[in-house]
Amino acid sequence: MAGAATMHYIVCFVFFVVFVATTNVVTAFRPLAVPRLVRTSSVPSAVSVSMSLQREVEKQTYKEKLYLLSAKSLRGSLMSDAERMDAAFLIENLEMMNPTYRPAMSQTVVGEWELIYTSTRVIRASPLFQVIRAAFGDNVRLFNTVFNILKEPLKVTRVGRLTQSVTPVAVTSGMETEVALIPFIKTKNTITSIADIAKSDDGSWELRMTNIAVKEGILAQFPGIPIRAISNFLERIPNFETPKAVINVTYVDQDLRIVRDQDNNVFVYTRIAAKP
Repeated sequence: MAGAATMHYIVCFVFFVVFVATTNVVTAFRPLAVPRLVRTSSVPSAVSVSMSLQREVEKQTYKEKLYLLSAKSLRGSLMSDAERMDAAFLIENLEMMNPTYRPAMSQTVVGEWELIYTSTRVIRASPLFQVIRAAFGDNVRLFNTVFNILKEPLKVTRVGRLTQSVTPVAVTSGMETEVALIPFIKTKNTITSIADIAKSDDGSWELRMTNIAVKEGILAQFPGIPIRAISNFLERIPNFETPKAVINVTYVDQDLRIVRDQDNNVFVYTRIAAKP
């Protein structure tokens, strides 16, 4: 019985060796697997090109509709509720189509711009009022109360063009105003407010006021208010911190820029063409 068992093991071992040898021989003569070449092309497919063109056409349509709404409503101030909802729809869709990576830090945002639409009062586009708003923190009700008080003397002031010059380090706002000093006598001035971009990330700026001055008009001799110097002095006081306005840049391309303030008010700008 022992001999039979031994023979059984020997036979099994021989079959195992033959199996392994046969497998190796077959494998040795098996054709090498040739990697399958995947056809690649730097040329976009017809489908992707079509979708890209459709997206551009859609984006341009939104922009043109927004331009039209803004032009006929005096930057949004004369809009009906329905038109304001239409403007909000167009803006939100454009923001979702933002073509610029890291818009607040992009070179595309640099340049000369003019305000064409806002969902709030025009003067709140000025960095001055945005920083004042930031000083009130979360106390929106108190800010609105103070702002409504300030609106009374502003009723005799007509705001004309509001422009912004954006550089990588600062935002300079120019606001044309016409003030009725007495009946039939008006004075035109351009109030300039300058804010440093104290901090920026992919999609927002942190603005800190630097100076306010009158550049044109009868008050042009006014030396201005060196807000930055005043703030530096006040920062010596314990627990005092210079207020900074956070402005979110939600869309920017070669001819349109959209930003939102901390209360989610919208400001839409178009690029001013360079003078030849």
